[in-house]
Amino acid sequence: MIEENHTPTVSKETFDTVQAEKAKRGIKFSNYKGDRQKYTNKYPFSGKVFCGDCGNTYMRRAWNNNNKSKKNVWQCKTYIQKGKEACAAKAVDEETLKNAFIKGIW
Repeated sequence: MIEENHTPTVSKETFDTVQAEKAKRGIKFSNYKGDRQKYTNKYPFSGKVFCGDCGNTYMRRAWNNNNKSKKNVWQCKTYIQKGKEACAAKAVDEETLKNAFIKGIW
């Protein structure tokens, strides 16, 4: 890195302010393990359901996508990416998750 080699596009103060804001947003929008999630707000349960086995977040997936018995389930991200050897958690049907949430509120 060569410092003070050219006229900067933005001032040092602006650069430092932007870097601080990026760091702040990085902490706010990542999960507790530091794994950034692009789609945290895509579905109501995104980033809010955690695996009891490994602690990672659950992801929404469509099962039987090409037939009449299609349904949405939530499955551990570790299980999806690394298999059942890495995490033994089972998938949860989206309707079951919704009902549990509703019962928890009322």
